Amino acid sequence: MDAIITSAVAVVGTLAGALLTHLFQLRVAERGERASRSARLRQDRLEACSAFAAVATRLRRAANDRWFRRQESPDGHESFEAADEFYGLRSAAWESYYRLRMVTADPELKQLAEAVINGASAIVDACDHADVRACRDRTSALIEDFVRRAGDLLGAQEY
Repeated sequence: MDAIITSAVAVVGTLAGALLTHLFQLRVAERGERASRSARLRQDRLEACSAFAAVATRLRRAANDRWFRRQESPDGHESFEAADEFYGLRSAAWESYYRLRMVTADPELKQLAEAVINGASAIVDACDHADVRACRDRTSALIEDFVRRAGDLLGAQEY
């Protein structure tokens, strides 16, 4: 009888150990999956923010260039090329903005990104050199604000 009780206790102990091991492994696997998912989302956000900042900088320059080419020769070849480049980059900026919206829920970051595109577009409609400079400076400041906010959200460290 003692042998049966001892065997039963051993079997129950083995089953309990196996169950606890399974539960711990499941918990570790879930934690690892969450960490992996979080790292992928952070990487997606980093890529989206970087891509937006890059295209926003090019858009600001193209808007500035378009304004000057239009002042020099409104119907000239360079003016049309500058317009094509500006519109292409503005489309790229909106595409990048929409990708950004898909990977972040931060309303301030989205608002800054939209303001950057609108600010760069305002450069094209500036009335004189001083207005171009003011629009360009505002857009540059908005890009800086965007990058700073993105860095804060991504946990960037300044060294």
